Amino acid sequence: MIEIKPIMSFSRLLAESDSDLWYVGVILVLFGSISQNLGNNLASLAYSSNDDEKKEGEGEDKEKGGPSTADSIPEKGEDEEKEEMTFWEKNLWAVGTGTFIGGSLMTFVAFAFAAQSLLAALESVQFVSNVVFAKLVHKEEVTWLMIAATLGIVGGNTLVVLFSSHSATIYTGEDIFAIWRENTDF
Repeated sequence: MIEIKPIMSFSRLLAESDSDLWYVGVILVLFGSISQNLGNNLASLAYSSNDDEKKEGEGEDKEKGGPSTADSIPEKGEDEEKEEMTFWEKNLWAVGTGTFIGGSLMTFVAFAFAAQSLLAALESVQFVSNVVFAKLVHKEEVTWLMIAATLGIVGGNTLVVLFSSHSATIYTGEDIFAIWRENTDF
């Protein structure tokens, strides 16, 4: 008698088959992790630039401890000299938050294509991208120690991709409870 298996969901079918689509998961988790980090850096930049503008606009006279009269009375044409903020400058925090959410969704989808042992380790690429974004976005100095640590992360990620399992095992609820019941050490 031929046994008919129930139709599996698409993600379960991808994860259980050894269909060589693990590289899609790797690509998605790399782009997702980098997008998450970029989103955090953009939101941070928006908040720090907003704080800088507030500090400049306070007009405190440091010697007297009160508002400066020179800053409180604008001269003719002074308001016209200020440049209008672009859409991106006004909404940089929203762009950063959207980028972060998009990266999180990419990372979530990636787990349908490859094993967690492979993809979770690759999320450390955020540390590598943070060094790049610290230099490009925040104009911070990159030290030799940062570069050495980044090279260590890249080397470790290379080993993870080469030697970890490229297929995932899907457990049903019954399987998980059976493992839990049999695990007397826990």
